[in-house]
Amino acid sequence: MRNTTSSRLQNPADLTFRGLIRDVLHDLTNLDSRIWWTLRGLAHPGRLAVEWVEGRGARSLPPMRLYLIASALFFLLGGSSWLMTLMATDIRTLLPGDAMPDVNMGMVQDAVLYRTNSWAAVIRMSSLLVLGLALAAVAPRNGPRLVPSLVLAMHFHTVSFLLSTLAALLLTGIGQFDVDLLSTSHWFLLAERLLMLVWLVIALRTVHGRSWLAAIALATPVWLLDWFLLAAGFGMAVGMMIELLTMT
Repeated sequence: MRNTTSSRLQNPADLTFRGLIRDVLHDLTNLDSRIWWTLRGLAHPGRLAVEWVEGRGARSLPPMRLYLIASALFFLLGGSSWLMTLMATDIRTLLPGDAMPDVNMGMVQDAVLYRTNSWAAVIRMSSLLVLGLALAAVAPRNGPRLVPSLVLAMHFHTVSFLLSTLAALLLTGIGQFDVDLLSTSHWFLLAERLLMLVWLVIALRTVHGRSWLAAIALATPVWLLDWFLLAAGFGMAVGMMIELLTMT
């Protein structure tokens, strides 16, 4: 432990409000340098994947751990804002508030939504391998392709999870006002998808040294595939939910 505590007690000047703010900022920025380095790396598409392939990944969080943390935040804090709003709407249609007068239908709806979201999380995670294979298919043939592509796929999903989590939090705040949440969340989803296309294009340039034209041509079908997998994952979860509810 640092000896700064005792020195502060001996030096009252360290106990000023300015000193407190300075110490808080210092502790936050040094809480775990790997976390901040990882976030900075994610903001530079492809950098973390290159460092990992070159054996310099010790400065950042491992790809799988990073992916699991981001996916947990994503599904715990609302998942894809637009798709989750659609799911909630479907659940309220199938389980209206007056369906069972003696039962708190709000709690039932929340429980069904949580279970459906859990199914979507598992299905979404399984799509990671498909995305990794797609990225391996567009990777140069000189050198290893599958494992580096899976790492890049994990980083791609991680950024997508973080952006969608931010969108869900923003929707929560916007929900306090008189706005059309479904329409707003739709625009949030579209913005997230377009940002992910830009991220993937830059990542392919960084990792594979592609030209802008080649990166766009290769990234676009992979990006469309991921969009399809995202929608299909939530669609399958909703289908399973509807089948379960109709059986009961």
